[in-house]
Amino acid sequence: MGYGQKKKRRQREEIPEQTSSIWYLLCICVIAGAGLSVVGMILSTWRNGAAIQYRYMFRSKERTVSVSETSYGLYNIVYDGGGAYISWTQRVSDITTRGNAAIQIGQQATQSNAQFQAWATQCPAQCQDAISTRISCYKRISTISTILLGALSVGGALGLIGVGWFFMFGKLAYLQMACWFLAGAVCYGCLGYWIWETDTCWRMIVAGQQLPYPAVGMPWYLTLVSSGLYVVAGVGSFFAEMIDTYNEKKLKDQAQMRLMMEAGDAFDGFFGPGVPGMGQPGMGPPGMVGAPRPPSMMMPPAMGMMGPPGVRGPRGGSGIGPAGVGMMGMPGGPGMGPGMMPPGMRPPSPSPSFGPGPNFGPRPGFGPRPSMGGWG
Repeated sequence: MGYGQKKKRRQREEIPEQTSSIWYLLCICVIAGAGLSVVGMILSTWRNGAAIQYRYMFRSKERTVSVSETSYGLYNIVYDGGGAYISWTQRVSDITTRGNAAIQIGQQATQSNAQFQAWATQCPAQCQDAISTRISCYKRISTISTILLGALSVGGALGLIGVGWFFMFGKLAYLQMACWFLAGAVCYGCLGYWIWETDTCWRMIVAGQQLPYPAVGMPWYLTLVSSGLYVVAGVGSFFAEMIDTYNEKKLKDQAQMRLMMEAGDAFDGFFGPGVPGMGQPGMGPPGMVGAPRPPSMMMPPAMGMMGPPGVRGPRGGSGIGPAGVGMMGMPGGPGMGPGMMPPGMRPPSPSPSFGPGPNFGPRPGFGPRPSMGGWG
């Protein structure tokens, strides 16, 4: 019963799920990446334009305007070093309204309006194309900036979902791995598309009008690092799961080994030492190597078997001898000392333990067969 109880208790034991400390480091990386993404989305210095002095014609007169640095964010624009803040939506609306009006005025050439004719001479077709290009490029920049803003938000949300699930419900390796890999892929893809699209648009604008080319700012690099942290967390979760799986397998093997050892101890304890054939380790059943052997049926010369008086050993010829034969020792009777034989009996001849009896001598050759009483 002891064996059955131990086995049942071991079956109820379960190997706990292994969670290495690497997972906590990966969660810290994801949280840091989400924080960097939030900081990058808030900043308005994704592209920075240098200060410039504009020259333009107004009422047939050339005028100049100096503008300080201008910063372009994902959802707003900071003009003249912080002198004015405007969203991309408002900026696109303003440039579209004014640009289209300027193009329409420039295309008018009536005799009744000399002012319009003078403006049209100062804004030829090339200028009108530049305004149209600027309007279309601003729309593209606004759209891709909105897309990137949403992608960074989705990436941060996916990363935090994996972290929140880990701390609230425990490790679910494939969920965390998928969330972090997907967050990194979405952010990296949109960052690459944003940098390519905005670079193309700004080069088109600068080629047609006197605007400085805005360089890439620090927020883009911050979000690049944050996306890298998502990817690092995804790759690290894969290796962390492999390590945990190996540790769980190792613990299962150890538990199985302990179970087998306990089963062997219970088996030995169930069959006690008094049960025939089930002794201590290294002691086999009777008749096997290492076990006590019964007394041999072949006794040395002059040794009888253990039995009742009058029964001789295998060397005595017949199984039952005269009454004067003892149990253990030389045959004799009362009053006979050592070395004395009863009348009519001859001393036994020395022979091997497995040889013929004393009354049967070996045949020396092919001569006549000896008699039963000795040599003829």
